[in-house]
Amino acid sequence: MTAPDSFDPFSAPAPDDLPARATRLATACAVVSMLAANPPSPSHLALLPHDHLAVVLSRTGSLAVRAVAEPAPSAQATAFMATVRHLLTPLLPAISQVLRAQAATHLFHGVASLLDGIAAEASSLAEAVQARGLQVQ
Repeated sequence: MTAPDSFDPFSAPAPDDLPARATRLATACAVVSMLAANPPSPSHLALLPHDHLAVVLSRTGSLAVRAVAEPAPSAQATAFMATVRHLLTPLLPAISQVLRAQAATHLFHGVASLLDGIAAEASSLAEAVQARGLQVQ
């Protein structure tokens, strides 16, 4: 068992622990963002908007942490929800599909699975952030 404020990368945080979920999401976003910005084999990402992917993931992770840190509702929460809905959710499944179809290594198949998980968790966290804002109003 970990302390309430510590980050454990090997187990999922409780659904109501928004700060831990946001930290976990931001960590996953940072890892894939760095990989997209500096791919080990650029040919795998040649057909993808990897620079755009890096920026969207970085922004999503940063906004997630700030959205849950401030009292609801906040400008950060609104920006996080908009980023997830309008940038992340349309982009990640498309990139994941291309990676699965064209990747010649297990690394990029793993990245595709991680992108699917990031999209699912970001959408779930955005819904939780929105619900928290509605409870306060």
